[in-house]
Amino acid sequence: MLAVAVALQLVLSTSVLPDICKLNNGMTDDVRKAFLNEHNHRRSEVARGLANDKAGGFAPKAAKMWKMNYDCKIEESIMEWVSKCNYAHSQKEGYGESIWASSDNHMDLKKAAESSSSMWFAELEERGVGKELKLTEQLFNRRVGHYTQMVWQDTTKIGCAVKWCDKITFAACQYQTPGNIMTYNIYEKGEPCSKCDCEKCQCRDGDDVKSTVGAEKKPVGEGGQQSSPMEPETGSTTPS
Repeated sequence: MLAVAVALQLVLSTSVLPDICKLNNGMTDDVRKAFLNEHNHRRSEVARGLANDKAGGFAPKAAKMWKMNYDCKIEESIMEWVSKCNYAHSQKEGYGESIWASSDNHMDLKKAAESSSSMWFAELEERGVGKELKLTEQLFNRRVGHYTQMVWQDTTKIGCAVKWCDKITFAACQYQTPGNIMTYNIYEKGEPCSKCDCEKCQCRDGDDVKSTVGAEKKPVGEGGQQSSPMEPETGSTTPS
């Protein structure tokens, strides 16, 4: 009987995962995982040459597309801003940033995480980037800044927040190292993981994406990423 009790205790203790972030701010691990997994899934699509590009064909494969890890300090930073319900960029130094909002002011938080990330990535298919991966002002002005930040090779940390406001559900993510730097390449072309360790890069989709967790549409608007030397992209769409 004692052995059975011990075995049951072991099963229970190993099946309950610790919180990613122990923050009392309304975010849950399911929401954090939704942001992280959506970003890593999309980075994996690009790395493997499976992402449709309006400019023609598919986005080039990536030789060194690092996996993103979720960062609780970054979440604290962006939650502080989102909680003000001021739909604009925070202008905080040292971070890339994407913002999104829905006219459904009580949207399910996980759905908001998935919808915002999906909309940011959709710029590739809706506006196009092309085979030349150097970020130029001309390319940035196509309003693809969400996409380019999302797949910026050297960005490895992400923290996000979702907040119900009076008239909108406000979602945003901040990134380190920030992307969207003029004259830099978005990422390096090549066969997936040909220039990095597959445990840390996007070689395939599936379990490798999920393993990063914890390691460190009714849109009414969209914003771009803070990046130097360009000003943040801003804009809005008519509510549907």
